[in-house]
Amino acid sequence: MIENWFGYDEILFTKEEFRRMKNAGSIFYKIAKHIENVKNELEKKNYNIEQDYEYGSIGFWVKNKDKEILLWFGSWLELWDKEKCSFVCLIGYDGMHRKKSFKLFDQAFENAKTYKNDDGLLWKYFSLDNMIDGKAGNA
Repeated sequence: MIENWFGYDEILFTKEEFRRMKNAGSIFYKIAKHIENVKNELEKKNYNIEQDYEYGSIGFWVKNKDKEILLWFGSWLELWDKEKCSFVCLIGYDGMHRKKSFKLFDQAFENAKTYKNDDGLLWKYFSLDNMIDGKAGNA
């Protein structure tokens, strides 16, 4: 039905997916609120923050005083879907400072994992699933 209005392929949901969506609104609200709280705390500590709502994500980039990207914090739906990690993940950026950033990220989050996205970029991430069991690493 929506395909006819907007001209893209129809996306079908199973009955089970619809059943699970009943509480999705409150879950997404809590996720967004948690992300906002972390962002506010980092801003209080004078980190440069750049909001990011692109590519199926809700989160922000954390930058150093020279405006170089340190990491991204938020909920990334591609990672959530493919890696089955928790709703909110801390993700190290694969860019210019990758080697140093990845090393620091691994030191801070002992259970960090690596993910290769569809563009071939490597990302380090720490799933908040680990916090359920009290394994939040050294951060």
